[in-house]
Amino acid sequence: MRKSRTRLGGLLVVAVMACTVLVSCGGEPSSPTRSAQPTVTRSPEGLLTWHGLPDPNIWDTRFGFVLTWVTSPLGRAPVREEVARVDARDGKVRAERSVGGTVLDALGADGSLFVTVLSSEGLSLLRIHPESLMTIHSWNVVSGRIEFAVGTVVSAEGGIWVSGGDRLDRVDPANNRIVRSIDLPGFSISEVTSNSTGTALVLSVSDEGGAGYVERRDPESGGLLGTSAQITGVRGPFVEGVAGDDLWVNVPTGNMGFTELFSLVTLAPVGAPCDEGLSSPTCLVGTNGITAQLVRGLLWVTQYAGGPSRNFCGRPDGTYLAPLPTGDDFVAIGTESRVLFALGQVVPPHKSSTLSEVPVPSECR
Repeated sequence: MRKSRTRLGGLLVVAVMACTVLVSCGGEPSSPTRSAQPTVTRSPEGLLTWHGLPDPNIWDTRFGFVLTWVTSPLGRAPVREEVARVDARDGKVRAERSVGGTVLDALGADGSLFVTVLSSEGLSLLRIHPESLMTIHSWNVVSGRIEFAVGTVVSAEGGIWVSGGDRLDRVDPANNRIVRSIDLPGFSISEVTSNSTGTALVLSVSDEGGAGYVERRDPESGGLLGTSAQITGVRGPFVEGVAGDDLWVNVPTGNMGFTELFSLVTLAPVGAPCDEGLSSPTCLVGTNGITAQLVRGLLWVTQYAGGPSRNFCGRPDGTYLAPLPTGDDFVAIGTESRVLFALGQVVPPHKSSTLSEVPVPSECR
C-alpha cells in the first residue's frame, strides 16, 4: 500500500492520452533512461536504498516492487515518468517504460499490473504485463483537467474499480470492458478503497471548496449503500483502507489536519466529533499530511517529521502499538516485505532523492 500522492505536494502534469503517445503500445519496453537510472546500495542490515531519482515513488505489489520517477524537468510541463519493475532481492530494474503523465496508483491483480496515469487530458487506467510492462489495454476514465491529483485503483468482487475526479468506473478484467460508469455530479475529487478481501467498497468525494462525504458502495454494482454527514476541510476527505467495521478518514484542514475513526456500518465517527485542536484515541491531530492507512490488518499513521508520538503503528481501533522511525516521509508500506519505504531529502542540483527500505518494528508485524 502506497501513501496517496495527493499529500506529497502539487503536481504539474501535461501530456496526451492517446495510446501511441502515453505509452509504447507493443514491442519491447523502452530502453533504460540512462540519465535517471537509480543507483542501489544495501545497508549492513540488508535494506535497500535507491539513489539519484527525481520524485521517486514505489508500490509493493503481488508481482514485486513497482518504482516510478520523473524523467522530464521537475516543475515543468509536460510531465513524463518512468515505470519500472524492480527485483525485491537486489533492487535492480528488470524492465521499464515511459508514460506521458504522472503515475498515481498501482495495483497487482488478475495477473496484471493496473496503473493510473494523470495528464492534462485526464485520468487513464493502464493494464500492463507484470513482466515485460507491455500495455495489454488502456481506458480513458476521466476526460479533461482534474482539479486534484487523485486516481486510485482497487480490486473488489472480481472487478477493478478506478476513481478520480467526478467518476467511478468498474472494469471487468475478463474482457477488458468498463461495465459500470458512475457519475459523481458536483464533486471534483474522489478516492476509492476496499478491504483486503474485496467485500467492502468505500468512496470519498469532495467539491472544490473542500466539502465532502464518505460513501459505502456495493462492491459489485457500485450502488450507493450509505453516506456520511458532510466533512469539511481544504481538500478531501480521503479514505485509505477498511478493516472489519473500522474506517479511518483523513482530512487536511490547512496547515494542520486530522484522521478520524469511522464506523463502516454507520459511516459516523466512532467517538466524539473530531476537534482539530485536541487528539483523542479516535481522532489523531497532526499536519495537513497526516495519513492513516489500514494495511495487513494494522493501522499505520504517518506524516512528515511527525516524531514517535505521531508516526506509529496500531490496532485498527487506534490503539497505539509502536513508534515508527522518526524524521522520515513514508511513501509506502510494504504488503509482503515487512518494510516501510521512506523518501529522503531532495538533493540539488538535479533535485534527486533517495528512497529507502526501513524495517518495520516487531510489534507491527
